[in-house]
Amino acid sequence: MLKSFALSKQYTHIYYITTWNIGFHFDPINIIRYDIYLIYDYIIVQSLSILLSVYFLFIVLIIGRSTTLEWRENPLLESLWTLYPTIIIIFIVFPSIQTLYKITQETPYFFSLKILGHQWYWSYDYRDILNVVFDSYTIPSEIIDLGETRLLDVDNRIILPISLPIQILITSYDVIHSFSLPRVGVKVDCNPGYLNIYKNIFLQPGLYYGLCREICGSAHSQISITCEITTLSLFKSWIKSFL
Repeated sequence: MLKSFALSKQYTHIYYITTWNIGFHFDPINIIRYDIYLIYDYIIVQSLSILLSVYFLFIVLIIGRSTTLEWRENPLLESLWTLYPTIIIIFIVFPSIQTLYKITQETPYFFSLKILGHQWYWSYDYRDILNVVFDSYTIPSEIIDLGETRLLDVDNRIILPISLPIQILITSYDVIHSFSLPRVGVKVDCNPGYLNIYKNIFLQPGLYYGLCREICGSAHSQISITCEITTLSLFKSWIKSFL
């Protein structure tokens, strides 16, 4: 196992998995994930408004059946039920495009991390800053240690610094994978022969888990991701350990 730091000794806000821990994957830790979270809540509110409108019309039709049976045409009502969904779509599109722009915009970055998906493990390439390339496999349930998370902990973690822009280059060696770290706001497809680019700034140190979100074969459930976000000083110490 490559050298990494025991975050449980450094930070007190590590999110441990417990039964029915609904917020384990969804609490945002950076700006992009927070924006995605807000859009999700916003769309839920819009969906509830549609549901309540339909429910209200349904009640009106049931109560006033003798009146509504005489309806033949109503230009105002027809205009409203055409205009109302259009307005809702416009209110959903603008914040979505704004967040998409933040994800894809060209910004300076500290270094590039290249990620290569395999059946069924990940390879991480740090050669932009040091000559280190390593593979990461999910720890089998038979040999997992106390305190490690079954089917989520890996033998070699991604180590990244806090508060610095990182460019992540993602591709695949064999079949289509999907690199996903929900709390970090990362979900990028890994296509053979095609390079996807993702940039982000990590604002909260901790240990974050993810999985491949694209069915990639018989061991799809065993291609896990563990990302360790640490301070810049500890990240530099980790780099020096390979020199």
